[in-house]
Amino acid sequence: MDSSAEVNIRQDPFIEGMLSRMSKDVSGAFSDDQLLALKMALSGRKWGTHAVDIRRSIGFWRWRYYLVLVAGKERRAITDRQQRAVRFTLAVFITIFFSFSTLMGLGIAYIIKSSLGIDIIPSYSLGLWDWFRDYISQ
Repeated sequence: MDSSAEVNIRQDPFIEGMLSRMSKDVSGAFSDDQLLALKMALSGRKWGTHAVDIRRSIGFWRWRYYLVLVAGKERRAITDRQQRAVRFTLAVFITIFFSFSTLMGLGIAYIIKSSLGIDIIPSYSLGLWDWFRDYISQ
C-alpha cells in the first residue's frame, strides 16, 4: 500500500481506539493490510439497539460494580440442545400453570359447593369453607 492508505487506515477511529490500547512497539508492528483485516474481522460484530438497555454502576464502599441488563428479539441461530431446553422449560411452566389452575378451580368449586350447603360425603369436611367464611368475616 502507499503512504496515503497508511495514513487513512491508521486514522480510522476504530483502528485508533484499538491501537491506543496496545503498547507502541506492538501497535507499530502491524502492516496496513493486517490493520484492515483486523478492522473487518472485529468491527463486523454490531451490537445494535435493544428493547431494554439498562447500564448502571454502583459504588459499594471502596469498590464499584456494574450491572448491565439488555433484552430484545433473539436473532442468533438456536442449537438443537437449546431448543430442547426451551421446550422442556416451556413444558414445565405449562404443567405448573395447569396444575395451579386446576387446584384453584377445585378449591373455588369446593367453596361454592360448601356455601350452598351441599354435602357430597356426609359428616366430612376439609375445613376450607369454615376458613374462608372466617377470613371473609374479619
